[in-house]
Amino acid sequence: MCSDLTPYLGQMVRVVVDRPLGSVHPRWPGLISPVSDGELPGTLGGESKDKLIVVRPGTVWTEAQLWSAVQFQERFSASRLVTLPP
Repeated sequence: MCSDLTPYLGQMVRVVVDRPLGSVHPRWPGLISPVSDGELPGTLGGESKDKLIVVRPGTVWTEAQLWSAVQFQERFSASRLVTLPP
């Protein structure tokens, strides 16, 4: 199992969605997901592990847009954003 997700940056990947957009978090009922949440098969997952933000091919997101999309959940932990160089 891979725990370093940086090799996946900029790559086409297939994810398994376990909490679709608008779903209720299983442990925190007040937390409604504004994005689809899932995992990348073959990597370590879980609430406290590194996360990979996956966007549709051909879209361009700023760091501010990425933070805004995941802040609903990442605000509860110390997080950092690692991206490809511009």
